[in-house]
Amino acid sequence: MVKLLHDKNGKEEWGDANKMMKPEIRFFDSYLYFKHRIEKRYHLDPGIRKMKMVYGDLALR
Repeated sequence: MVKLLHDKNGKEEWGDANKMMKPEIRFFDSYLYFKHRIEKRYHLDPGIRKMKMVYGDLALR
């Protein structure tokens, strides 16, 4: 959902990398092999600073 809101907006904006990565990682669970056969460990840094980015350039397609 976040990706849809930001894809059309090609503007640079301040964003939280953790908030961006969580839905992108969950997207992989739609691939059954990844969901059931790949062991996943996520270590996202809760103290990461916001950064300027164009969301659509960083998000998975």
